[in-house]
Amino acid sequence: MEKLKRFFDTYGFVVLRSVTSAELIDSLIPHFDQCFINKFGTKPSASAALTMGVENSEILLKFIESMPFANLAKVLYGNDCIYWGSDCQMFYGSSNFHRDINSDLGFIKVGIYMEDWNVDAGGEFRIIPGSH
Repeated sequence: MEKLKRFFDTYGFVVLRSVTSAELIDSLIPHFDQCFINKFGTKPSASAALTMGVENSEILLKFIESMPFANLAKVLYGNDCIYWGSDCQMFYGSSNFHRDINSDLGFIKVGIYMEDWNVDAGGEFRIIPGSH
């Protein structure tokens, strides 16, 4: 974990791969989609965002609570971290690099990608430190 913290302190991000199984992610996708259907009446056909999306699904919230994010946040920022909330996003195509928050407070954005992203599919994962 110390190596992970040094990397985060240097570059401002970490990437954790295969934190859970593909089968579990596949089982969560219908619940993720349902959050959008509940909000918009249908699954969006263009990029869309839903604030507090995970909190609208008991199954997704239990999944988030079971993941090691809280422990990772404590390693990176100390024991006084809090869960702020979620946003769920569907992307069709690419998105521009941006910052979510500009603050002196420590802030960790956790992205869980519900499908494989690769160069052939046009969705390679890229990071510019300080953005995503």
